[in-house]
Amino acid sequence: MFTDISFAGGGWIGQLALLLLLAAMLVKPALKMRILVMLSGLTGAVFAAFWLGDYILAAWQLALALICGVMVLVYFLQQSKVSFTSEEESLRTAFLGNVPRSSARHLIDQGNWIDGRKGEVLIRENEATTHLFYMESGSAAVGFDGKPVGTCGPGDLVGDATALSGEPASATVTLNADSRMWCIAAPELRAYVKLHDDVRPAIERHINAALQHKLKAVNEKVAGG
Repeated sequence: MFTDISFAGGGWIGQLALLLLLAAMLVKPALKMRILVMLSGLTGAVFAAFWLGDYILAAWQLALALICGVMVLVYFLQQSKVSFTSEEESLRTAFLGNVPRSSARHLIDQGNWIDGRKGEVLIRENEATTHLFYMESGSAAVGFDGKPVGTCGPGDLVGDATALSGEPASATVTLNADSRMWCIAAPELRAYVKLHDDVRPAIERHINAALQHKLKAVNEKVAGG
């Protein structure tokens, strides 16, 4: 790509261009890869023009940076056009904040918004979890072995870990107030995350954080008698 590259003088700029290109090949999200290639092209153009005096090579490097820059711009324009209702935005922020807006929009469309009534059982202990629920409003009681161990409220996920793993539920969750919820069938969620690598890490991070919060709440409940 470059000739007579070393760290002497401005040679480090040429090395940086190659390092950025190498880093672009190692990152997974396409957006990050394009940004790194764009930066590599810009850095390479500066090195080629001012240190090598090769303006043809600089022009090619600028062309590479320009193409990637346009692709990045198009991506952000597309993301800005994705819209959400107020309750969808609440779900996206709480559950899918690290996911691109278009991906969050696609996942939300796989589920449905429903109204639950007080007394309805969402999940039964030792039975397969049929759905993942996100509570927009209302509340639910969590019971284990017939004893109350916690509650769920707005912003909480219900059935998160077991819906994704397919394992039986470890507790019973019953609405103790009329509630507004988004839900997605557990089999559909598992199939979805297998096909969408950009969504699974964000969901797993949220589930792990939610599990830690729930375990802390249960431990505090047990410690308090």
